[in-house]
Amino acid sequence: MISLTQYASYDSIRAALGVPAKELPDTVLDVDLYAFFVQTELDAIGTSLRADFETVDAISEVSRTTEQQALWDATRVFDAYATAVKCIDSLPQFSPKTISDGKAEVTRYSDSPYKFTAIEVRKSYLAAKKVLKDTFDAFSGETVADTVVLPLLGIATPSFDPVTGT
Repeated sequence: MISLTQYASYDSIRAALGVPAKELPDTVLDVDLYAFFVQTELDAIGTSLRADFETVDAISEVSRTTEQQALWDATRVFDAYATAVKCIDSLPQFSPKTISDGKAEVTRYSDSPYKFTAIEVRKSYLAAKKVLKDTFDAFSGETVADTVVLPLLGIATPSFDPVTGT
């Protein structure tokens, strides 16, 4: 399993969501679910993407080629948005509207203030995924074949008349 902080900082993830550290602490982002999701997404983009990123990450920033730096940047941005997409459904739960000390009252938003945020985070995630895929393809020459969807139903014309049987 990957370490999420190897690919993006927790502050980058919070920035993608627009929430402060108080509302989304590191302990929440440290849950294995987020790292597993990002790992699965990176492996789907390219089988050697994680290994290539680790190789580039070990190189000093001043010594990286343009292609290496592009891969490093695209991977880190994608990781932040991939984690943010996974967090977005819970956003109303960890961002309280008001917190009161009297009787420990917490009021949460309905999802309406976060609809725009959710839409924009998902758009940014898809854009970052495309940029990473294109960057990785250019970097490694590897392309992942698109999934071919076969039709379940087709047209078949019988060689006889089904009504008369001739």
